[in-house]
Amino acid sequence: MLRMNQCSLAPRPGRPFPGGYRSRATYIVCNAGWLPRKDHQAHHAHQCSLSCTIRLVPTKTQDQSETTTNEAITCQEYRHESTLDPINHVFKEVVTIESTNSGQFQIDLDINPTVCCVLENTAANQSGRTTAQKSLISLDYAVKISLDGIEIGTAKMPRTQDGQATYAQVLSTDHTAFRLFQFSPIKLVDPDDDSETTKEICQDEQVIKSLGTIQLEIFKCQLRAHKNHIPYGSTDGTKTTNEMSFSESNKKARLSSTAGLGDPIIREAKPYTKYTITQQAAHPFLHFIFQYKPQSILVAEGIIPNPVTPAQPPVIDSSATSTSKPKLPPYSIMIDSDSEPENNNNDKQKKVKKENRVKKEDSNNNGSGCQCNCKNKRPAEDGGQVAESSNEKRARISDADQKPNVNQRVQPSKPIFIDLTL
Repeated sequence: MLRMNQCSLAPRPGRPFPGGYRSRATYIVCNAGWLPRKDHQAHHAHQCSLSCTIRLVPTKTQDQSETTTNEAITCQEYRHESTLDPINHVFKEVVTIESTNSGQFQIDLDINPTVCCVLENTAANQSGRTTAQKSLISLDYAVKISLDGIEIGTAKMPRTQDGQATYAQVLSTDHTAFRLFQFSPIKLVDPDDDSETTKEICQDEQVIKSLGTIQLEIFKCQLRAHKNHIPYGSTDGTKTTNEMSFSESNKKARLSSTAGLGDPIIREAKPYTKYTITQQAAHPFLHFIFQYKPQSILVAEGIIPNPVTPAQPPVIDSSATSTSKPKLPPYSIMIDSDSEPENNNNDKQKKVKKENRVKKEDSNNNGSGCQCNCKNKRPAEDGGQVAESSNEKRARISDADQKPNVNQRVQPSKPIFIDLTL
């Protein structure tokens, strides 16, 4: 919000007059800090406010009813600049806002009918003039609105109103159609192209220079009331920048959008009170300038910091994790081309198995020899007990004899067949 002069006046008591009190000394408290201040105790106070704001109007969706109202969003403002023209005594307020590629917008203006007198007295004090302070009287105002350097109309603000107004559209001359304020993507054309579109490139230097600006100039004037009021002027034949093309080589081509008027919308004409300007000042006493720029340019110029987007966590597919198997540790397989060691190992295993079988048979026989009818069978003595002489002991195989020869292949023993024929 451009709030240039939100100040309070407290005049000394005196004879009342239309619009305030006639006083000799007043004090002004201003948020901007450059208005003069004289500290005197006040008996009465008269509030004087002045502000201008641009808001984005949300677009209604199809599921919303016609009666649904969406609250407008105030545009973020940066780099406020306040200047005073020492020659024409024009107070100028400049601010930068972030633009959008498309969307409707509105301008909210709050101006007190006596603010012109306050600013004129302030300008006189700033310039060091010793002229007498003007009385605070209510005045009529004319508000000229320009989008990208193109004047779209002039709104009339009579002194009988409270000074609060919202501008979001303009009416046609016959009141049968209106066009909304809107941001639109800029149309860029290659100037070297020989197509028909190059013939429509805007060549107006004033429009090209004013691209990216929304301006309000406020004049003091005198109005006369009539019937059939035209709020903002006529839109017949008005062509705005959203209907034009611009060269890519222009430095203004960095802009991503333009400010203009939308397509005409049919409405029902209703009778209104019309105000005509009978007298108007040569120069405005107040000038608001909004410079709209896309976010990329605001970041490049260091007006706003580069937005930091939070890192998105990696998306893990649940189906892939449920079917995937854990990876096994890597292993290696060694293949020996020589088959001889493998044969030796097999021979060793067979030799060990044969020795284990022989030992098992010896333990089962308890030293009685073979149980079959072969010659190895020894007769039992003492009722089946084996007679064993102290001098005749079984010879044990020495460890040296027991060690098998790994290089010699061992053939299995032949089976013994027993003839059981009677």
